[in-house]
Amino acid sequence: MTHRLFAACAALIACALPSCTTMSFIPSGGRVEAAPDGVEVHPIRAPDGITLNCWVLPAADPGRTIGTVLYLHGVATGNQSQITVIDSVGMTAFLRAAGYRVVAFDYRGLGGSDPGRITAQAWLADSRAALSFARSITPGDQPTIAVGHSIGGVFALGLGAHGDISGVPPDAIVSYGAISGWRAAAHDRVPVLGFLVAGNDGPGPRDWIRSMSAGVPAMLVHASDDPQVPVYHLHRLVLAAAASPNQLLGIERPRGGHEQIVTDDAFVQSLVLAFMTRAAPHPDARSARK
Repeated sequence: MTHRLFAACAALIACALPSCTTMSFIPSGGRVEAAPDGVEVHPIRAPDGITLNCWVLPAADPGRTIGTVLYLHGVATGNQSQITVIDSVGMTAFLRAAGYRVVAFDYRGLGGSDPGRITAQAWLADSRAALSFARSITPGDQPTIAVGHSIGGVFALGLGAHGDISGVPPDAIVSYGAISGWRAAAHDRVPVLGFLVAGNDGPGPRDWIRSMSAGVPAMLVHASDDPQVPVYHLHRLVLAAAASPNQLLGIERPRGGHEQIVTDDAFVQSLVLAFMTRAAPHPDARSARK
């Protein structure tokens, strides 16, 4: 009887935890769609040989491109439909309109990327490979900025701590709706049991934000009414960064949900763009391009 009860609880947790809050239960697969007109497809290779589906979306006016954004997408919408690289088109429209080319990719196991075991360390490695590619197509006088949403916001913070394949961090980071810890996020969905059962294979968001490379500014954005990632995660991340010498801005908006704060909030978009215009290419990146 006890064994059956435990099995039932475990099954409940596996069904209840959303894919955007714990790596252990993220389903693989998702849509594989052709790139829209004008979008270049550039498969990139992760350090362990996994091939990642990667798109380069040009700025609205390619002749006036001012930098590159590496966009790290989430993995589930409010109705739990799978997110893949195609969703990056709408989420980054305001960035491309402002003059940024956008590099977007699917993590291993999702969309058009190769299958692979889904872990935090594997997806961080994928993100580092994508940052290296983004920087390789960026002129030396332009910045390369990591912008992530939901779990993508978590890995944007990971890039601040670990950098690209060569260890060079992005020139700035914008993180929307990120969780502050794997167990805390699981607890949000299945109180107590989620905290006890869920976990991950390495450091988490607060560890990464504490150890971000010196000189990398970061902006954290969150809506108070976010139904998927409660706003206390923003507060925990800001507190974790209190001892960091880096510039960090925390923006909390009363409304915006989980996705609309990215796509529909013109005020937040103006703040994000103003923040990004202050980013300058990292000295190590400039010297590597010479």
